[in-house]
Amino acid sequence: YTDAYINLGIALKEQGKFEEAIQVYETCISVKPNIAEVYNNMGCALRDQKNIKKAIQAFRKSISLKPDYAEAYYNIANTYKEIGKNDKAIKAFNKCISLKPFYAEAYNNLGITYVSQGKHNLAIETYKKSISFIPNFAESYCNLGNALQNQGRNQEAIEAYKNFIKLKPNYA
Repeated sequence: YTDAYINLGIALKEQGKFEEAIQVYETCISVKPNIAEVYNNMGCALRDQKNIKKAIQAFRKSISLKPDYAEAYYNIANTYKEIGKNDKAIKAFNKCISLKPFYAEAYNNLGITYVSQGKHNLAIETYKKSISFIPNFAESYCNLGNALQNQGRNQEAIEAYKNFIKLKPNYA
């Protein structure tokens, strides 16, 4: 029963028991080797363990099993972003968005990647898209404010920060 393995792996990962989660996923793969979600979840646990090379391999396997799996593209994109492979991250975020056009978190993280490349106009566009899909996405407002401020658009940045503070008034 693969769902039990998947749920156990998720629970272990959430407890920070990455090695145990990975073992559960490996057991599941030995029983039923063609479930994309298992490889995606294992990739997340491996990434949290800072085993980036194996995480990317797991995400790629997930994508090879299910080429329209937006979450696997999202996870591999975030992994590439974390290690500074921004061009690969952007390509994967765009593929994710093409598969799941209203994926606000993907737009937000794509914006972060654009900022790291100094592409503030593109970042601003993606943050605004993110907010259009989830109007109470506080982090996108903060990121939007940062990108606007970097361009000297201070009044617009202030409005974005005010929206962030309205949504997260206790955030230090």
